[in-house]
Amino acid sequence: MPRQKICAEEKIKTVENILEGKESMLTAAERLRIDRTAIRDWIVSYKGNGPDAFTHVKNKHYSSKEKIEAVLAYLNGEGSLNSISQRFGLRTKTQLRDWIKRYNSHEELKASGIGGFSTMTKGRKTTFDERVEIVQYCIAHNHNYAETANKYNVSYQQARNYTVKYESSGLDALRDNRGKRKAPDTLTEVERLRAELKIERARRMKAEMEAFFLKKIRRNREEAGLSQVKYFHIYLAIKEEHEEHHYAISALCKLGNVTRAAYYKWLHRQTPIKERENIMIAEKIEAIHSESPDKGYRRIRDDLDRYYDIQVNDKRVLRICRIQNIKSTIKYCNKGCTRHAARPQYVAENILNRDFTATAPNEKWLTDVTEFKYYLGNEVHKVYLSAILDLYDRRIVSFAIRDRNDNILVFDTFTHAVTSNPDAHPLFHSDRGYQYTSRMFHAKLIAAGMKHSMSRVGKCIDNGPMEGFWGILKRERYYGRHFTDKESLVKMIENYIEYYNTKRLQRKLGVLTPMEKHAKYWLAA
Repeated sequence: MPRQKICAEEKIKTVENILEGKESMLTAAERLRIDRTAIRDWIVSYKGNGPDAFTHVKNKHYSSKEKIEAVLAYLNGEGSLNSISQRFGLRTKTQLRDWIKRYNSHEELKASGIGGFSTMTKGRKTTFDERVEIVQYCIAHNHNYAETANKYNVSYQQARNYTVKYESSGLDALRDNRGKRKAPDTLTEVERLRAELKIERARRMKAEMEAFFLKKIRRNREEAGLSQVKYFHIYLAIKEEHEEHHYAISALCKLGNVTRAAYYKWLHRQTPIKERENIMIAEKIEAIHSESPDKGYRRIRDDLDRYYDIQVNDKRVLRICRIQNIKSTIKYCNKGCTRHAARPQYVAENILNRDFTATAPNEKWLTDVTEFKYYLGNEVHKVYLSAILDLYDRRIVSFAIRDRNDNILVFDTFTHAVTSNPDAHPLFHSDRGYQYTSRMFHAKLIAAGMKHSMSRVGKCIDNGPMEGFWGILKRERYYGRHFTDKESLVKMIENYIEYYNTKRLQRKLGVLTPMEKHAKYWLAA
């Protein structure tokens, strides 16, 4: 829509009507047959300078300090173009946009009325040594001609021409032969070497800057996953390289393919609440993982909820774990020690039949034996663990640790379970190990009022939850460790069973520990 020439009185009246709510911006634009953008600029000018913004035709002068303050206010994210323009009393946001453009082009923002920029337009005479220094600086600073021109007080075109000539024709191209005959080279060998050394040093500095910067970017890309900023790893690399090696920010921004304004906007930004939360959660996850490397993201989430009062979902925890490269201990191959009886004296049917559910404690018990190794020098020794597991709350009812896998090991485990639960008469399930097929063990079961169930031959899955407990214990505390004495190994087993019963949360139990599930039943009964 073409803009119409509107008098100052009409502009003031229109703006005041809009601010008072008497007329909308759209209605005013249609009435005056102009674009809404123009009216928006009127409002900004009116808020900044009042009616004088339309009646005063003389341009307002701004100091260099005022211009820089306005530009930095925008780059630091203190407001929009309109709000910053209004705050500093600018007639339109176009002024501010122009200052920002000049600032990002490394031009000096001089006071209004002075004119010109820091980079010269006509240039000046330079000596050969000066031209060498100019080329050296320009190459070292990633061919930033504007910055080079500003530093050496030459024109932009001079800085560029010297660099281009040198890169295309070498050192002789920097000589000024105007008004002179094409005489033989007047440079001495020492002068030539000195000049070449300066420029070579600049090239090496630039190569080092690129190498350091790219390496830092790759490292930061792995560490910047928790940030919501798209180019966080690049901005962080720029900041670190500038602080460590004092490389020019403009050159680093050019290497990172980001604008100088975007970098400064990131530098002065406030970290969002979501990002701060992720950092805090990541620290807690790291602490949980350090204490228990076996825990996956689901168990970590449960721990965050129960012990740290942090309510997050599984996906968020999984995402943070992946970013931080936190993984649970891998599952190793099964090295169980179960042996089938060669000549069983007693055999029972598989009454349990893989029905691993129970409605109350002491309804169904499972049992098994497994082995652990420790090393005394080059000698390998073993200890054996026998345990009984309750299918209702998955607690370990009793356990025994011995040096031998014999009847005494199993009998002691069973006796302790019966003693601590005198009223229990569960269905007792085991595999076909020789201890469980013996007449003595069968007699103990009958005396305790229990019915025996046995897994089928070669079907370890028939005793799945018990085998699963062995896997959990070994994966979380045994695999990947090297025990050099019996005492530490036994202590580990005892501590883990205590931890499993009282502290290890299980989702199958409603995010409760086995003992909490056990107590909850009796409280409700």
